[in-house]
Amino acid sequence: MSSLASARPSRARSSIFGTQSLYKYINLNAATQNESFFNLNIDTSAVDSMLIAASKDRFALPWATLSAGAIYVGDLSKPGKFAQASTSDTPLLSGLKEKVSCLEFNPFDANVLASGSEDGSIVLWTLPEGGALKSSLSVDGEAATLLNAHMKGVRNVLWHPCASNVLASSSSDMSVRLWDINAQKESGSFVEVDDKVTSISWNYEGSNLVLSTRTSVLRLDGRTGSSEILLDSPHAGKGKGIKACVMRDENYVSTVGFGRMATRGFKVWDVRSSGKPICTEAIDNGAG
Repeated sequence: MSSLASARPSRARSSIFGTQSLYKYINLNAATQNESFFNLNIDTSAVDSMLIAASKDRFALPWATLSAGAIYVGDLSKPGKFAQASTSDTPLLSGLKEKVSCLEFNPFDANVLASGSEDGSIVLWTLPEGGALKSSLSVDGEAATLLNAHMKGVRNVLWHPCASNVLASSSSDMSVRLWDINAQKESGSFVEVDDKVTSISWNYEGSNLVLSTRTSVLRLDGRTGSSEILLDSPHAGKGKGIKACVMRDENYVSTVGFGRMATRGFKVWDVRSSGKPICTEAIDNGAG
């Protein structure tokens, strides 16, 4: 009986990840300076969200400035040392009232970038064709569309995987909102939770969102705004926050979080039977 029980998690893992990889001996070579982007004046303020985004030919990141927030847009085809890191003539997306907290390019239009800020605002930037910016763009200009609804800092912005005009956002005000970009307003789907939302993830079809907070994982129906708890306390580390991502089969969810002794690791869950994870892997130890 015990051998059968121990075999079940192994079979479950195989059904998700497939059989053992045939490629056992793979070495990762670190990129050289000629293949890297360095000497960038990045704003490294600690924010628990994704602070870099990329499209097929560009990347965007928060730029350190003396006043409020700004965004640098670089050309992926031109790596190497950035020569203007200490100058004031670098073309930027500027005029934001607070620091940038998250960034996401539209997968349907590589020239549209969504940014979230600590003041609760979301800005949709329409960028000119090409790689790096040739001149600065202001939030007050025609290239920027402002979405205001969150009461506190935006933590995540995420484009819909199937509809080019739908954007999801989460905030420290403990809410998740869906936006109709064509109408430049909320689509009507809105949910409040009892804790700060630490991550959001669309399912493959775009019908549901999986949310994580510091203590639980929830599923939000994007059409009705109703939610249900999928996992309660999936990681033992209390109050440190977790991140969750729904897999292609939405019955399976992966989470990253902390253990009791500051151990970091990830787990894979079958949400239909969420008593125990079907896969657990330790990453390392650390407080960060």
